[in-house]
Amino acid sequence: MVNTVFLINSILLGVGLAMDAFSVSMANGLNEPHMSARKVLLIAATFAFFQAFMPMTGWLCVHTIVNLFTAFETVIPWIAFGLLGYIGGKMLLEGIKTDPEAPEVHQVNA
Repeated sequence: MVNTVFLINSILLGVGLAMDAFSVSMANGLNEPHMSARKVLLIAATFAFFQAFMPMTGWLCVHTIVNLFTAFETVIPWIAFGLLGYIGGKMLLEGIKTDPEAPEVHQVNA
C-alpha cells in the first residue's frame, strides 16, 4: 500500500511539474517565436535539471531531518494549512484590490 501511494504521489508530482514547465515554455515561445535551436535546448535543459534536482533536494532535506520533527507530527499539516491559507488569501486580496498608481494596460489584439 505504501509503495502504491508513493508511486501515485510521484506521478502526480511529475505531472504537476510538467504542466508548470509547459506553461512557462509556452509563454517563452509566444514571447519570442523565432528562438534559435540552441536557446530552445538551453531552456529545456535548464527546466529538466531543476525539475530533477529540486524534488530530490527536497526529499533529501526532509529525510535527513525527519527525526527532529516526530514530536510535531500532528501539528505540521495545520502549520502548512495556515501558511498556505495566509499566502493564498493575500494573493486573492492583492488581485481584488485596485491600485490607483498601477500603469494602464492596453490589450493587444493579434
